Amino acid sequence: MNRQSATFSGAVPTTSKALWKQCSDVKGLPIGDTGKIHAAIEPELQVFRMIFYVLLHHEHQRRRRRRRFLPLRMNRRWRHTPVYRPLVDLASLEDRHIILTYRLDTATITKLCAQLEPDLISAIRQPTGIPPLVQVLSVLHILATGYFQVTVGLAAGMSQPMFSIVLTRVLSALIKHMCSYIAFPQVDDWATVKAEFYAVGHIPNIIGAIDSTHIAFDPPCQNEQMFRNRKSFHSMNVQMVCLADQHISHINA
Repeated sequence: MNRQSATFSGAVPTTSKALWKQCSDVKGLPIGDTGKIHAAIEPELQVFRMIFYVLLHHEHQRRRRRRRFLPLRMNRRWRHTPVYRPLVDLASLEDRHIILTYRLDTATITKLCAQLEPDLISAIRQPTGIPPLVQVLSVLHILATGYFQVTVGLAAGMSQPMFSIVLTRVLSALIKHMCSYIAFPQVDDWATVKAEFYAVGHIPNIIGAIDSTHIAFDPPCQNEQMFRNRKSFHSMNVQMVCLADQHISHINA
């Protein structure tokens, strides 16, 4: 057999020992002469290594693509499976429980919801959004108790991401209508305000009780040092003025 034109015949060897024996038979060398056999089958081993590394690379890329796109398929399947939770309703609550949870009575909540309803409906993009009453109740709950968004969201019947959106909507609507509830008394009303304060504390010429406090919060990324107070935590200094009947007449933050 010509050594220059020798080629493999038959099945492709699956192990290095089989490749070693087949190359030895093709080259016409005795099996015991390992040095000559190694020099003779070196080109075939290089081809074998190249094929092995190419197949290994393709298998690695296939598994990598599968890991990359599998969560996307799973999320796409889960996204079409909505979860509906029971929503909170004032009709199912007692008056004592309503005041304890929301710090307002039923009539005040109904009036506030009617005033904020146009702003809340215009902010809802989905056709099946959360009712305005549920949005107002959930925000009043977190403002009155200070609980976490997850806890208040579960109590109101919504998830935490949805409650975060609702909180932004309702607070924006409240700020829009703030001037309807918070207004400093005019000069013509000062006589009445002074008389009310005198009836409470017997101190003349008082038109308001002023105080301020630090409310802790997470500072923004920009100008973070401006919100650090003397006690080394981030807060906002809020100043409020109220009348004799405890109605807020001015606020500054």
